[in-house]
Amino acid sequence: MDDRCPDCSAHLSRYSDQPRCAACTRANPLPAALWTNPRLAAALAEWDFGSLFRHLREVSGISQGALAELTGLSQGTISQLENGARRLTHIDRVREVLRALQVPDHISPLTPTPAPAQAVWESPADVALRLTDTLATNTDPSALTAFSTAVHDVIAHYDTHGPAVLAPDLLRLRRQLQRLLEGRQPPVLRTGLFRLAGQIAALLSYMAVNADRPLLSDAYSVEAMALATEAGDLDLIMWIHGTRSLRHYYAGNYKDSLQAATTGLELDPHSPQAIRLLANGQGRALARLGDRHAAHRALARAETLSDRHDVPNALTPCISLEPYGLTRTRANAATVHLALGETPRVLLLAAQLTADPAAPDPWSRALVTLDAATAHLDTPDVEQAMALGAAAIQQPASPPILSVVTRAKELAHRAHANWPASPAVVAYAETLRSWSATPAVTSLGAPATMIATTTTGKAPARADRPSSRPDLVPRQSTPEP
Repeated sequence: MDDRCPDCSAHLSRYSDQPRCAACTRANPLPAALWTNPRLAAALAEWDFGSLFRHLREVSGISQGALAELTGLSQGTISQLENGARRLTHIDRVREVLRALQVPDHISPLTPTPAPAQAVWESPADVALRLTDTLATNTDPSALTAFSTAVHDVIAHYDTHGPAVLAPDLLRLRRQLQRLLEGRQPPVLRTGLFRLAGQIAALLSYMAVNADRPLLSDAYSVEAMALATEAGDLDLIMWIHGTRSLRHYYAGNYKDSLQAATTGLELDPHSPQAIRLLANGQGRALARLGDRHAAHRALARAETLSDRHDVPNALTPCISLEPYGLTRTRANAATVHLALGETPRVLLLAAQLTADPAAPDPWSRALVTLDAATAHLDTPDVEQAMALGAAAIQQPASPPILSVVTRAKELAHRAHANWPASPAVVAYAETLRSWSATPAVTSLGAPATMIATTTTGKAPARADRPSSRPDLVPRQSTPEP
């Protein structure tokens, strides 16, 4: 005989012949192993408690009286059940008996049979309601078209109206877009809103450069870059790098200007957007830094990309988000050649660009004319240079952009440094002074920017060519320390 209790594993007394310890017997005189008997399981399955009690007493040796005490039934009831005179059917009494006997759940007749798993289906209305919630939007798709049209209208009028007139229109559009972005839209619509908001912020960054507000331009640039990145718009991201290059260029930080353009080019050197980064960004910065060969390579690459992408020949708006047109690229090339002292090329390009009847933009024409005027100082033809300079700024156009003001003042600075007594130079200086005092120009804050750009020596000065005319020999100026 095993010397341990099968229920609790306690050591059995050597003086007892019972198979279980006294404690387990008192708690339940029926050992758990009994329930493996198939006759007991069969009796439970048939709800035959008479057979159950009878078999229990046979296999365990428990008396009717002990069984009655254990189950709470009377001994007479147990006798009647065993004889078939009664049946135990009351469910509460059956539950009490099974609990008292500690019948395992797996053979208990009251253990519910698990119901087969049923798929939980929604109603069609549930599905429709969820779809409605998912696609809920505060933006009609036609709104994107309306906003895009408004943005392109600003671009189309920028060269004739300038930032002072058009920046408020863009700010209003940006606020309207922000209200929509604070609501809900499906992914496609929301991406479109992010792209439009990024375009507006990028345009405001450009306008801030031309309005001589560099710190505000930086803030708009950061906003534009974040929105363009969220929208996954690589062309816009490259365009923003181009505007950052422009911002540094007009601050006289040519190395930073070159770096910004190069960063944009590295994203996709074969993109149509690379044309602007090459001509307006790298080319002009490299020329100011005195790297003639690299500047020429940048212009050549811009021309090659223009042919490859079949860009329009027209003078595209300077603020256009589209790739540079060929005429716009060559206008920038004139500025590059001017910085490199390549006067014949400047004059040739200027003649071609100003004679183009398809170039209605007055300030772009003015920029090319001012480049030509500066180039004439190298021939030297001071009278012609001053005449062109005066013609460039004396035109019935809207408020100018900062680059026009800057170049007009640069022309005056160079002319005065070399021919201060020339009547033509004095006359141009007076014309420039009167023009600069107009509200349209003073609103730009341009004088401080121009002076910093032309007198701090951030860019290497271009040596003036010697004159063949004794009366126009330039005065030698003392170099900046």
